[in-house]
Amino acid sequence: SILVYSGDTDGQLPHTGTEAWVRSLGLERERAWRPWVAGPFNLVQGYAVHYASNLTYATVRGAGHMTPTFRPVASQTMVRRFITDGRL
Repeated sequence: SILVYSGDTDGQLPHTGTEAWVRSLGLERERAWRPWVAGPFNLVQGYAVHYASNLTYATVRGAGHMTPTFRPVASQTMVRRFITDGRL
């Protein structure tokens, strides 16, 4: 499984550019964009889309270029969940 992610407020490498790159791979979308949630109140932490070849592209809400620095708990939750479950 492959996880590609971007902070949605990244001014250096905007998530729209990463999204365009992922789309350019030409993989079939297996699961449409949907929010991924975490925390005791299941708050939206970002959005994810799943493609063929086990590729997931996710955004982290409110994170800049160095996503784990801006949103450490959300970033750790995202990576841990992906490693454990293979999906967000």
